[in-house]
Amino acid sequence: MKSNTLLCKTALQVVGTLQEHDFIAYYAGGCVRDMLMGRISEDIDIATDASPGQVRELFPRSIAVGEQFGVVIVIENGIQFEVATFRQDADYYDGRRPSSIVATTPEEDAQRRDFTINGLFYDPLRKELYDYVEGRKDLNLKLIRAIGNPLERFQEDRLRMLRAVRFSVRFGYPIEAETEKAIMMMSSGLFPAVSVERVAQEFKKMILSGSFQEALLELERLGLLRVIFPKIDFDLLERIKHFHHMNTQTPLILYLLELFRGLSEASFKDLSYGLNLSNHDRKYIKTYIMLERLDKEEFDVLEGVRFYSQELSQECVEVVAVRRGGDYLKVHIDNMNNFSSYIERIKNSRPLVSSADLMECGVEPGRNMGILLHLAEDISIRNGLEDKGFVIKLLKDTEEWGDYVKD
Repeated sequence: MKSNTLLCKTALQVVGTLQEHDFIAYYAGGCVRDMLMGRISEDIDIATDASPGQVRELFPRSIAVGEQFGVVIVIENGIQFEVATFRQDADYYDGRRPSSIVATTPEEDAQRRDFTINGLFYDPLRKELYDYVEGRKDLNLKLIRAIGNPLERFQEDRLRMLRAVRFSVRFGYPIEAETEKAIMMMSSGLFPAVSVERVAQEFKKMILSGSFQEALLELERLGLLRVIFPKIDFDLLERIKHFHHMNTQTPLILYLLELFRGLSEASFKDLSYGLNLSNHDRKYIKTYIMLERLDKEEFDVLEGVRFYSQELSQECVEVVAVRRGGDYLKVHIDNMNNFSSYIERIKNSRPLVSSADLMECGVEPGRNMGILLHLAEDISIRNGLEDKGFVIKLLKDTEEWGDYVKD
């Protein structure tokens, strides 16, 4: 995390440079809200009447990431600042983005933002607060209120419905009645305007704020959760009551695996691709489902060792253990210790019987070699054997050896 002192000092310099060249420049949005709430912000956004071109002239180390929407990323002291021109948005053509923008005043810029508590500006040089939307009043009332007509705000950008929930549970502020009513009226229209990937990003932010359980319940109450996950056919409160042991570092996929436990692997894969999760997340799916299978059937040593050799196995066990209770965690930890030599062999790709050993027995390199190596390791693990010669003897008695090896 960047130093807050350096962040604030550098942000002040950026504002100072803009003001020295006769531009208006204020801190904007969430950082002002956090300042008034006594919270530390990790980012400081800046709003100005300078055009993107003028901003880039003043700050050569800048990136025009959203110049068509008046946004430039300014890089100073290795810190990125989003510097946006005061703007008024034209019609939103897709429920997410304006078709065009026009430069405007701070007052009008504030009106196009999402919630009153996020519509504040602050001049850090003059130490003056600019509040055109009664944001400070709603901070005092502890309310999440859409700016202006909430139906219009959500029609412009459907993602704001999820943001309302995130801010509500993060700060413990209820959603104002008309804003809440608008969300319930428009919840069914979340898709396709909002990508599922953006939904996943909002979920991850909810987890980071330590409020994912509350957020799920609020999403359910407002009619959003079953739009996002139509397959929900269970008691949500029952499913999330064990989430208390998870923390801000628990991956979203583990929350979802516990929430939707019992789904097939194919269904989980559909879910993961829909949310655009990473390959690492998909490894969680594979490992978690291996654990479910292991728990349902009579314990098989070979299946167990294959599971414990997965890099994410212990994390999945720890998550499930809270729900299972009893000696569940101890049993799995004991198994990991008892089978540690086999587990390490698999993790390090160093089987008891090597390819060199099989070549000495007349096995030629290729696909058949791989099958026999895997089978030899299975024989060793299933029978608890560490004698390489005896494992090879048993391997030679298998049908596979007869099929693949020429005498």
